[in-house]
Amino acid sequence: MADKFHRSRHFYTDESLLNEIELMKQKAQELDKEVVTVKMESEKKKQHLTELQESLERTKAAQEEQGLSAGVQREVMSMLAGENETIGNFRQGMSERKKEVDSELENLRQWKPPYEITQEE
Repeated sequence: MADKFHRSRHFYTDESLLNEIELMKQKAQELDKEVVTVKMESEKKKQHLTELQESLERTKAAQEEQGLSAGVQREVMSMLAGENETIGNFRQGMSERKKEVDSELENLRQWKPPYEITQEE
């Protein structure tokens, strides 16, 4: 039946129907263009998201590297602080020992043999 309708002369001569068909073709073309536009925008957004993700990964890697660097710096500073404390303690010990040696040296300088003491008296 549809075949008879399509073959009838009224189907092709009916201007309103032909206009309707043309309108549908135009709408289909517009929809095709819209689909292409949406696909292009989608690809652009997908590319942009990919670039953002890569940027975030680079930033994260840089931050992790800085974090490691900061961790290493903290560890080195801690080690240096420990070394400084050790050196400070060593210097303090040496200073105390110097005072002891100076005191003993002064005592030795003031010491007189017993025969000198008797001669002076």
